[in-house]
Amino acid sequence: MRRILRVSLLGLLTVILLLLLTALALWQRQGFDDDDWADIEAAPGATVVMDPWGVPTITAPDWVTAVEAQGYVIASERMFQMDLSRRAAAGRLAEWFGEAAVPLDRARRLEDREALAERIAAGWSEADRAVCEAHARGVNRFIADRPWGWGLEYLLLQVEPEPWRCADSALVLLAMTDTLSTSIDIEAREIPWRAALPDDWEAFLIPQEHPWNKPLLGEPAPPPPLPTPLGGGPPADVAPDTPEAGSNAWAWRGGDRAVVASDPHVGNAVPSTWYLSRLYIGPDRWAVGATLPGIGGVILGRSPWLGWGITNAREDGDDLVIEQVRDGPDGLEVLEGERWVPVEVRRAQVLVRDADPVEITATFTARGPLSRDPDTGVWTSRQWLPWAVDDIGLSHVALADARSWAEVDAVLDRMVIPILSIVMANADGGIGYRHTGRAPLRQVTGLWPHPAPEGVWGGVAPSSERPRLYLEPGEGPDRIVSANQRMWVGAWGDHWADDQRARVIDDALASGRVVSQEDHARLQMNTTNLYLQTVLRWVLANASGADPAEQVLLARWGGWDGDARTDPQTYSDALRVERLLKEQLIGAVARAYPPGEDAKPWSGRMDSAWILRALDEPGALAVFGFEPGPLAGGLLAAVAADPPPLYTDDNAWGAQHPFVGRVPYADRVFGVTAWPQDGHGGLVCTETPRHGSSVRMVWDMKDGAEATWVQPVGQSGHPRSPHYADLQQPFHEDQRVPVFPPGVDWGL
Repeated sequence: MRRILRVSLLGLLTVILLLLLTALALWQRQGFDDDDWADIEAAPGATVVMDPWGVPTITAPDWVTAVEAQGYVIASERMFQMDLSRRAAAGRLAEWFGEAAVPLDRARRLEDREALAERIAAGWSEADRAVCEAHARGVNRFIADRPWGWGLEYLLLQVEPEPWRCADSALVLLAMTDTLSTSIDIEAREIPWRAALPDDWEAFLIPQEHPWNKPLLGEPAPPPPLPTPLGGGPPADVAPDTPEAGSNAWAWRGGDRAVVASDPHVGNAVPSTWYLSRLYIGPDRWAVGATLPGIGGVILGRSPWLGWGITNAREDGDDLVIEQVRDGPDGLEVLEGERWVPVEVRRAQVLVRDADPVEITATFTARGPLSRDPDTGVWTSRQWLPWAVDDIGLSHVALADARSWAEVDAVLDRMVIPILSIVMANADGGIGYRHTGRAPLRQVTGLWPHPAPEGVWGGVAPSSERPRLYLEPGEGPDRIVSANQRMWVGAWGDHWADDQRARVIDDALASGRVVSQEDHARLQMNTTNLYLQTVLRWVLANASGADPAEQVLLARWGGWDGDARTDPQTYSDALRVERLLKEQLIGAVARAYPPGEDAKPWSGRMDSAWILRALDEPGALAVFGFEPGPLAGGLLAAVAADPPPLYTDDNAWGAQHPFVGRVPYADRVFGVTAWPQDGHGGLVCTETPRHGSSVRMVWDMKDGAEATWVQPVGQSGHPRSPHYADLQQPFHEDQRVPVFPPGVDWGL
């Protein structure tokens, strides 16, 4: 018996040892070490050298070869992220994750995003197709070269990546377009309020104008007149503040120096949203910057002649059209003009892991996907720009070869989605602005649904009509600031953000104190809130504060410079004051014009515009039924009686790898630090748990060799890699890492 036990124990220990050795071997196969790249052929004729932060310099004889090698390199670090992106966009998550993912897949299948991606990829030009196919070759070479080295996630799920296709790159492009341009949810939230409000109150509370806005192109209309006075009322619920899904970018020049800064804001993610790369053909042909894993090239960055930054343009390219639908002899029919025509039906099957497939029936009109609201019974079809255009390009790689504004225009004419504002500076000292995308040709505004045919687009305008401004040295203004505010004056209205960030940036650039590359990098970290400072100053001017606790508040508020970082308690107080003020004012409106029981709490798109008017414009506060003194005194007393916690208490970095919290023990393997954050939503330095800066770059077009950049987590998606989260500390402590490594002739 003892002998049997010894043999059994020895066998068990052997099995455990083999399992541990296997696990160690598989762990070591996840990603490459930096020095491995000397022996890896990512593409024929290309070499790869990693810097200390895991950012590759890819040297190749031409762009196509460089992108092929880049596809191999990115796949080696982010294959699972790429897979999730294409599967989420196509509606194929349930194949891996089971029934919990079916609702997400259903939403995508009802819009048949995979067919849309196929159409987009099929329409790419010869040059675009060469780029996407090269990227796919690199990705697929890695998949074949590194079995079970694709990522620990594949081992845990016991799945394998499928070959990459050009249509998969289109799916990644559609996923980012969806993030930046979906607006029908915002519009749906506003519908009950718009229906309840008379025209004058609707124009006042949901404006297109902002008191601080200075459009780059065109003259804004004067603000609407003050609406009919109300009689006051109790406070109303307002939705929790949500951070702007926006970005900062600016171009500035002074003397012979031109600088462009780019700080795009998206949802926080692990791994990072972007992948940093350097593509080098020669000293006069290279591109450095960030791309989306799954697309390749450089989407935002710089070349020898041009530096560019991007922001979400917030143009409304996403509408609902109310349709007339009936049951016809052969199925549903939709009214097209004076004729009833059959609704297009597409059937699909969602494969579900460990469960039966789910059958999906999607319906389409000539506009786009058709759906019926289960509560109201109203049929609507969705008009979204990607369905309305046939010439969507993937030509951003060609931007690196542009050497004139005309060549820049030719490239950007093909960048139809997402709709972006691009600010630029060139090596000659010029600065420029270009709006990409295509504008819907409307008969009515698209900010809320209209019935067909009134709400149907009459096509899209040509790229030649997109807003733009190119300024040579000594010509025009010395700065262009884009922070999702209104950049031009259009006919039908769009989803502009307020001007809080743009105003802070513009004031700083106009001060003459922001000159060097380091100055511009510091400006990206600015935590000043001029809007909240204005609100507190209004309270100071109108509240007496007889109570000792109120006097203490007034004294502290009076010395505040508006900076969240220097006085987080006063910033937290200001957030509370602004919310209480909004609840009081919206309460008066809701009492006079109830939006209905099904309406969600008020969530205005640009509340600062009408609140600033209410506080600054004579007679504006009175239309709500309030007097300044009692209202300000009540706000002061409320904060004194119940001081708010510091906003930083709940503002730590909150993003984690998708497995954390869902897969047992994943936090020990994939977890990253919940880093404290001083920034906040709506600031230039936007930092919230789920949303914020995704990469920070500053390009000095004169002294470019000293350029630095940083992103929130790291380059690698493999937790075994030293680059999984090594940029997290530099990012949160406002440190940057060098862009240009030694040993390469960058021609700078």
